[in-house]
Amino acid sequence: MGALKVEHAKELEEEQRKAEREGVELREGLEGQLNQFEGTTSTTAVEEQAAPVAAEVTADSFKAALGSFLKQPKVDLVITWLNSSNATWRSTMKTFPGPDYGTRDATELYNPHGDSLVDTFVELKYALRSFETHGLMNYVRKIFIVHSDLYSPPNYLNPQNEQLQFVRHSDMWLESAKSAGLPNFNRNAIDSNVHRIKGLGDWYLTLMDDQFLIKPFKFVHFIGPEGLYECGKATDIVRRSTNDYDRGGVQTAAKLLAARYGDKSRLGPNHQPYLTWRPARELMERLWPDEHTSTAKSRYGRHTDMMMSCLYKNFIVDNKWGVTGVSKPCAPQDKWFAAIHTNGQGICPLCDGYKKDVTPAGVQNFHNGLEKITSGGQTWANLQGPGFDDAYRFRPDPAKREYSPKLTKLVRKWFEEQYPAHGRFES
Repeated sequence: MGALKVEHAKELEEEQRKAEREGVELREGLEGQLNQFEGTTSTTAVEEQAAPVAAEVTADSFKAALGSFLKQPKVDLVITWLNSSNATWRSTMKTFPGPDYGTRDATELYNPHGDSLVDTFVELKYALRSFETHGLMNYVRKIFIVHSDLYSPPNYLNPQNEQLQFVRHSDMWLESAKSAGLPNFNRNAIDSNVHRIKGLGDWYLTLMDDQFLIKPFKFVHFIGPEGLYECGKATDIVRRSTNDYDRGGVQTAAKLLAARYGDKSRLGPNHQPYLTWRPARELMERLWPDEHTSTAKSRYGRHTDMMMSCLYKNFIVDNKWGVTGVSKPCAPQDKWFAAIHTNGQGICPLCDGYKKDVTPAGVQNFHNGLEKITSGGQTWANLQGPGFDDAYRFRPDPAKREYSPKLTKLVRKWFEEQYPAHGRFES
């Protein structure tokens, strides 16, 4: 076993050296090609001209910001963290009208066996370990953990660590929307406010607590010679009517973009981390103030809210500050991201952990999925569902709750094997 660990460590070191070499090549290549930015045009972007934007945020200002970033790449991390097992959070959710989707439970926690909940919602601990293991922290200035005012930050993280900053919703919320929007249980509303975090840098990775590094970090997955990479699949959802919370958020974003930049296929939703340029987010709020206010006031979520990731990524492309797979292939990042959803993929669909848990066949499919992402070329992975994410266990809608004690044990074992070192941010 010791020899295997040494061999694994050697492989990680070689992968990290390779990633660092590629990072140097990327920066040198980008610095040499920054002159490709002229006005708001790009040789590979779609042909339509972007509408005029505020003078202080232009193609020239983006070019200058990108050049400075490439000379000394440093980012902040913004990670949203949920703890829906918290009693105050759950009881408060029931005191306000809504939501207009789903059914809220009138009972307490879904915990019929009285299991200890001390170590729930620990995926963030392992996500941070993955960032340390695979070199992302070499480029990180500060980490901002965004959480509800209704519960404390994760008890397994060290509040004395100067690189960590815990941000309550009320610390960043749009002032005019606080009375109507707080406390908030709507991820679209939360995402629409993070750019107002005090002390946040101009460049930050937007992350969720279920996104993990599997291989050494590479900037090439986020920026290239034409600017920011915003890859994904095109969608025509703007042309379809929907009252669905997620799809409605995409449609709202698409309609705003169509009105300003023209009606065309744009990126649909995905669950990938993305690099954010804060001046662009601030400009978006100036362009669409009413929509930002409305979304920030949406306590539980409405189909008329904006889905910020879709709005931001397409906004970057429409302004020629980046490119997308809609207009060109996404290589070299076509295999950069993978996902395992344990409530699908033949693993544990509709498991409640009490009447139904994962089957032997589901366990095998689970191991096959992990083997595929660890032995493949993917750098990032979204790992969610029962076992990975306790939010499924404590959903407000009883009919949608999902839990698997067996998978939870398997996941924890895998996490400890992949990221065994005690992280610098842990208590």
